[in-house]
Formats: sequence, C-alpha cells, structure tokens
Amino acid sequence: MCSRINQHEITTDELMERYNIPHIDDDLQLPFDINIGVGAQALVVLEKDGINRLEKAVFGFTPSWSKKRTSYFNARLEGSENNTDNDSNYSGPYGILQSGAFKSAFMKRRCLVPVRSFIEGPEKEKLSEPYLVYSHSAPLFSLAGIYEQWTNPADGETVLTFAILTRAACPAVQAIRHHRTPVPVSAYNEQNWLTPHGTDELIAMCTHETLSDTWQTYALNPELVKSGRLHDAALLKPFRPTSNTLF
Repeated sequence: MCSRINQHEITTDELMERYNIPHIDDDLQLPFDINIGVGAQALVVLEKDGINRLEKAVFGFTPSWSKKRTSYFNARLEGSENNTDNDSNYSGPYGILQSGAFKSAFMKRRCLVPVRSFIEGPEKEKLSEPYLVYSHSAPLFSLAGIYEQWTNPADGETVLTFAILTRAACPAVQAIRHHRTPVPVSAYNEQNWLTPHGTDELIAMCTHETLSDTWQTYALNPELVKSGRLHDAALLKPFRPTSNTLF
C-alpha cells in the first residue's frame, strides 16, 4: 500500500531531463510537497499525443463514469479477490485486467509518479508506526500510476485524479510488517510504461521490476506523520522511540 509520498526538492530541470519533458507550463504551480496524502495534489508524468507532460493530479482515483468523487489511492494489480495472502511469488490471474474501475486506465492512461521516497507503516499499526522507504542508489524514482479525468456531474468541474499500483510486498516492506508495496518503474522502463503495450507486456513490467530490491527504511516520528500538517524536512528525521512511547 502507499498513502503518503514525498516529492520534496525535485527540480523542474531534473524532471524535464529525466522524463524527456520538452516544456512545463509557466502557470503550473508545482507542489513539490514532502507529505502528500490522499486528496492532495501531486506531480505526475503522462504522455499525450506522443509528448511527455508534467501535470498536477489529485491523489485518489475517480473513474470517469462515477457519479461522485472516490479516493482509490491504490489499485491492486492482482485485483481484490486474487492473492489474498499477498504471496510475493504469486503468478496467477491479474484482476486489474477485469476491474470495472481500473481496467481502462491500466490499458490506456498510465502515468509515472516521481518520488524521493514514500511513507509506509505495518499492516496493523499503519501510520501509528511510520517508516520512510527510500533508495540510496535512486534518489529520484518512479512509481507506476494510472490516471483518469473525472467531471463532476453537479457543477461540470473537471479533475485529474490518479492511483498508484500495488503488488505483494518486497523484502524491505515485508521487514516493516506491511503486506503490499507500490509498483516501481525502473528508469529504463519509464517511457515504455507511458506508451501503448499489450497486457502481457504491462503485467511483466509490473511483476519483474527489481528497483524495490534497492529500497531501505528507517522509522519516522508518528506524531509528525499522522497529522498530515507538517510539510518540511523535519518530518524525515530518523526517529528513535523512548521506552515509554506507545505505537
């Protein structure tokens, strides 16, 4: 699972070079936030008419056909009924290919979510015991996303929304007792993820990625993370609980 992402101190020059973005609109006010949760805006990279673009989107996917806003922040690659024990060696059917909410976006509207790191907690304790997940070898890396343009039928407002794909936990996330991990996209596969491919190729991109093997973790202060109000580098300081700290 992945409900908080960090895009702090990512520069526009870095994004343009990394993702081959020819131009960033002057009026695009970039959030570059350190503690982006569900319902907040984040930066995503998508491809339109053969050109990579940087866009702001709401973290929390809403299908185009939905009559009201939803907040699907993660989309299970296997679907809700498969791999219920979250086996990291799972090789069965991938339910996202039949999902009414996600299938169309998975096939046609994929995006990259550039991050410095993300925040995760154990399956039971969640963000009461938060950890930062990061990579020394990849200080900027991409997570696999899907996006949808949703129009509010009540007032006609159009909102770009996205979710991050997840699969069974990698070793680093297993070590903090969580059962799911966001799907990473290695640098060599980033453009492939944005452009049209068949289902077998897309599933292979999601299941054969090894970028998560480089991920490491350390504990964060739960009081700073859970409130969602802190948005500066103090949030990322390693935390060592005292003996009377309860999680």
